[in-house]
Amino acid sequence: MHARLPTEGVDFTAPVDSLMVDQACDILTLDLGPLHLDLLGLVVDLAPVNLDVTAQPGAGNLLGNLLCAVAGLLDRDGPVTSRRSSTAC
Repeated sequence: MHARLPTEGVDFTAPVDSLMVDQACDILTLDLGPLHLDLLGLVVDLAPVNLDVTAQPGAGNLLGNLLCAVAGLLDRDGPVTSRRSSTAC
């Protein structure tokens, strides 16, 4: 079944919030393999789990801005590591 859309005389509008995408900050990457537990008759089987948590900075993203700022503290050229290397003897 094919649908035909009119091509003339119909206005189409769609809201666009922003075409700019800020770079997300990696907060946590957790990869767990399969897990099998047998504890006194209680059997737990867990399939592989991949969890990626990212923070999206930007206007109005309070938690994303905070987590990106905290995650950047320990970067190689971040404020904590540069201060530590400049005070080392």
